[in-house]
Amino acid sequence: MERAAKKDDKKTLTEIRKKAEKMVVAAKKSRYKVAAANLEHYLNGTKHKKRISSKWLRSFSRVINAEEVNQNRFEEQLYKQAVRLRRDGRKKVRDYWESNIDYKGRGTSTEELFFASGNSHIKSAGHFKIVKKGEQIKITGEVTHDWKDRYDFHNGLFAYIPGFGMIPDSDMKRLATEGSAGEYNLRSKWKQKLKAQFNINERSNRIKWDWGKAR
Repeated sequence: MERAAKKDDKKTLTEIRKKAEKMVVAAKKSRYKVAAANLEHYLNGTKHKKRISSKWLRSFSRVINAEEVNQNRFEEQLYKQAVRLRRDGRKKVRDYWESNIDYKGRGTSTEELFFASGNSHIKSAGHFKIVKKGEQIKITGEVTHDWKDRYDFHNGLFAYIPGFGMIPDSDMKRLATEGSAGEYNLRSKWKQKLKAQFNINERSNRIKWDWGKAR
C-alpha cells in the first residue's frame, strides 16, 4: 500500500507540474509576460533572486498607493522637524518607512501583479537636508524605494487562474518541497528626489511637495 501511495504521489506531482507549465504558456499568450516569467523561474528551480522592472511595477495603482503612503509619512515628519527649528541653520534627517501591497487574502484578481507576486512590500529609505533662513524653510533630499517579495506558496490558500479554475497553493508548493522547483526573492529599486520650500507659518496641507520622476 505504501509503495502504491508513493507512486500515486509522483504521478500527481507530474500532473501538477504539467498544469503549471500550461499556465506559463497561457500567461504568455495573454501578454502576462512578467507573471509567466516568474512562474517559469520557480519551475526551473534556480532559486536565484530575480529583478523586476520598476517601470512595470509602478504601472499598478497598488504600488503607487504604497509609495505615496511612505511619501506622506516623510512629508509629515519633515514638516514637524522644520517648524521646530528655532534658529537659522541646517539639519540632516535620515529615516525610513514601510508599506505593504496587500490583496487582503483574496484568491482572485485581474491584475498581472497578483499573478506575478501576490502580496509584496516596499521599504522607502530617505536622507534629507532642512535649511532654515528667517521665516523660510527649504527641504531637499532623496528616497530609495526598495520593493521585495518572496515568490512562494502557502498551504490553505487558493488562487483563481483564468482557464484553469481555483489552484491550491498546496499543489504549487509541492513542486518545491517534493520536486525540483524552487522559491526565490523578487526585488526592485527606484529613487526619487524631493524638494519643498515654504514659510515656517504655512499650514502643512498647503505646502507643495515636489517628488521628482522615479528613476
